[in-house]
Amino acid sequence: MKFNYFYEFKCTGKMLKSIRASKELSQLELAELCDLSDSHIRNIENGSAHASLDALVKICNALDVPFERLITNTSAENSLSLSQIDIINGLDEEQQISCIEILNSFKHQKRGNEF
Repeated sequence: MKFNYFYEFKCTGKMLKSIRASKELSQLELAELCDLSDSHIRNIENGSAHASLDALVKICNALDVPFERLITNTSAENSLSLSQIDIINGLDEEQQISCIEILNSFKHQKRGNEF
């Protein structure tokens, strides 16, 4: 894996906001789960404050997401995809299999229309 040594904190804030919203948590609720202030969560999300490593770990634990997901530089399109993945992960195994089968059928149908 290639690492970018110049870390963009605003990307983490955007990702944090996206993940928090996908879990239907307010900034205050997340702050309480992390034992941080809601203003600190808000400032991290809007990029006006940098989170310490300790704060990032607390946030990841509260959101039940891997650390890498929070700090990965992703576009808004990828953030939407991650929210959709969270929805699929919330399904039971049988529902996940059905969902994948449906997506695959759309994928094959689209390919058939391209010719």
